[in-house]
Parts: sequence; C-alpha cells; structure tokens
Amino acid sequence: MKLKIKAFAIAFITLFLYSSRICCANDNESKSLEISAPSAILIDQCSGKVLYEKNSDEVKYTASLMKIMNLIVCFSEIEEGNLSLKDEVRITDKTEAVVGPGVWLKKDETISVEDLIKSISLVSANDACNALGIHISGEEGKFIAKMNDVATTLKLSNTIFKNCIGDDQDGNVSTAHDIACMAKKLLEYENATPYLTSWIDHIRNEQTQLVNTNRLLKIYQGATGVKTGTSKEAGSCICASAERNGIKLIAVVLGCQNPEERNKETINLLDYGFSEFSLVSPKLPENFPKNLKVKNGINPSVEISALIDESFLISKKNSSKIHSEIILDDSLEAPIPAGKKVGEIIYRQGDEFMCMCDVIAQTAVSKIKFIPIFQKLTLSFFSL
Repeated sequence: MKLKIKAFAIAFITLFLYSSRICCANDNESKSLEISAPSAILIDQCSGKVLYEKNSDEVKYTASLMKIMNLIVCFSEIEEGNLSLKDEVRITDKTEAVVGPGVWLKKDETISVEDLIKSISLVSANDACNALGIHISGEEGKFIAKMNDVATTLKLSNTIFKNCIGDDQDGNVSTAHDIACMAKKLLEYENATPYLTSWIDHIRNEQTQLVNTNRLLKIYQGATGVKTGTSKEAGSCICASAERNGIKLIAVVLGCQNPEERNKETINLLDYGFSEFSLVSPKLPENFPKNLKVKNGINPSVEISALIDESFLISKKNSSKIHSEIILDDSLEAPIPAGKKVGEIIYRQGDEFMCMCDVIAQTAVSKIKFIPIFQKLTLSFFSL
C-alpha cells in the first residue's frame, strides 16, 4: 500500500511539472547572464527546459517570426499526406496584391509547394505565405483559423494570429516563450531542416536566387535555423537554433534595435547555453532489480528492464548529484505481455526533475490455467 501511495504522489508531481507549460521552469543559475534585449529566452530543444528567460511571457509583436507557424502547418499537412512538395500552386490576384517582402508572385503563375517553403524560410516572403495558405485551406481566413487551432493544441496561450504574414496588425501577437515552443515543434519535422539551414537556394527552376536573412547561419558554429523578423512595431527579432556536441538549443530575442544587436544578443545566449550546461545520459540505478513478482502466473516473476533512451541537460554550476528513484508495480497479475510498462525510474538533480524512464517486462508471463493443471495431476495420480 505504501508503494502505491508513493507511486501516486510521484506521478502527480511529474504530471504537474510536465503540464504547467510546454517549456519547464527556468534554471536559477541563469541570473548570471546579462541580456539587454527587452524579451529573450533560451531553451533545450529536446526537452523544452528553459535555461534562461527575460520577460519571456510578455506579449509583443514578433513580425515574421509568426511565419514559423505557417511552416508548422505546411509540414504537418505533408506528414499527414494531404500535401506534397511537388504540388503546383496557381497564383491568384489576391496573392499578387500582397505587399511587403516577397518573391514577386504573379497572377496565374504556377509554383511548387517546395519553392513556397524556400521563399518563406529564406526570405520571409509574404506572397508565398498567402499562396501557401490559400492552397492548403482554400482561403486565407480558413488558414489563419488553422494556425490558431494549432497554437491552441500546442498550448501557446499568448499567441494570436490575425493574418498569415506576421504583419503588425492589432492583436497579431506572441511571446518569446511561445515562439521558442513553435520553433521546437517545427524542428521536430526532419524534412524542414534543409530549408531552415540553407544559406543560398533557388526557385523557379533556378531562375530566382534566395539568400537567407539569418546571418547566424554563416557566422555561428553549429547554427541550424530558424527565422528572423523585423518591423516597426516589433523591432529586430530572431529565433535561432544551434547544435554542438549533441546539445541542441533554441534562442529567441525580441525587440532589438537592429540586426547587429539581435545577432550579438543571440550569440551571447547560445554561448551561455553551450558553456554552462552539459549533456548527461542517465545510468541504471545500482539497486535496480532483475525481476518483479507476478501473481497467478506460470512463472512467479517476470524479468524487467529500463528503457533508458534519452539524455538531459544539467547546469555545470549545480553541484547536486543526480539521484534516481525506482517506482515499480507491486500488484502485477498474469497474463503479462512482453513490453508492458511495469514501473518507471525518475531522475532528479537536487529537487529538479530531469527525466523519467519506463520500466518494462522483458519477457511474457502467461496466466495459470487451473483446469488443465488439475487434469494433468489427476491423470498422473491414476497412472501410479
């Protein structure tokens, strides 16, 4: 009974830590980093753990960083089989009339979905956003509604889309935290990476050259994307990702005065993450048992193993040792299929939750069938 109560308590705490927000609570050691941008955040791309934040939930205009959602919807549609990179899109007069940065799309021109993705990813083309939205949803309004639905699904509570081009329309807003979470989602689509990391690419059968607005791809070691944004209301903004030695980070900086300042601030954030945190793989606890008791099984116990397949970032300044807690089901009853979850291991550094690994049944255990056993015993008795 004590084991059950303990398991419930741990499960409740774990659920709270996961559900409180997509990106977990920030590390106290981040206070040593000085960032002058009005709003900023640094997260671990894999877990969503916040490594540094400054006014990260302050609602702001974020300019073309809002277009990260355009790409999320696009790659989601591709993954679900509703859209193909090779699909041809016919440009309407509404798309031709879109103002702002673009790739000069003309009415009745046809262009591939892949070229539209390149245009959004590299040069933040407004007309490409409009064309892609109309192609996916039939009209811009329905595409905007889809973007807002995805934002709700991702629990981006401070993000509202009023248009599909990231324009500073009243109420078309987000936060550094929400932008980071959007980038995390986008980077989960592996087929998006080539477009986010391209410095130079071409569309229209190599006739139009595109040069990425994200200069960090050229000047920062390990840069992997994601997007820049600039407008009068939003200032100079960026969401940047980078990877070194297995550590994957996402940095968001909002409201800088110019691209030079935003790049400097972003580099400071990323350098801080790579220098102050290290990647750790959890180890199997020394007291981890090989077997777990099973009731009414042909075998009295089942072999168990732990699925330790993830790593986590820890602060180098936190001297607390990593400790683990094993929680196992003490009321297992046959039949037990191989692979069934029978417990978990929770890893913490000090009081901070790091990760949780499932414990599974390594082998199957069938249930005892008493009638066949009784029959065999009876036959054995009369054969004496």
